[in-house]
Amino acid sequence: EGEEEEEEGDEYQRLLPQRLAELSLFIASLAGRKDSDDKMRMLSVLRKLLSDAQTEPFWTPVDLKMYPEYTSLVPMPMDLGTILQRTKEDAYSDEFNFIRDVLLVCSNCQKFNAEESALHQYSLRLKEEVEDLFSRWIESDDRPADPDIPYE
Repeated sequence: EGEEEEEEGDEYQRLLPQRLAELSLFIASLAGRKDSDDKMRMLSVLRKLLSDAQTEPFWTPVDLKMYPEYTSLVPMPMDLGTILQRTKEDAYSDEFNFIRDVLLVCSNCQKFNAEESALHQYSLRLKEEVEDLFSRWIESDDRPADPDIPYE
């Protein structure tokens, strides 16, 4: 089992630069479009989250074969990969629905994992970070000058 986790971590590290580069290109393609400010911010938030190796457990849906009890404890599963896909497809009507889904990832993690677990504790820090980013986002009507640094 430890070897399997190590292989998954290696795969994550191998694919991360490519995924971030693709996301950066997609964000850059939105520059100059009036309707894209919120989308740029959403994607910038996701890039920031996906750049953190600790978010790896949140990249894909929970493996229901490995954790069949998950949906009985978590009625609305959500993951960052699904949020990224929805964002790219313009599925979010506003930033509030986007942030709701990002925070849902955190609350789902907290529901499923023991309070003393590292994953549960990380999800609490992630929630605070996302809430801070979002509060800075809504306080500023300015278009981000650089999509890599969305709210500074």
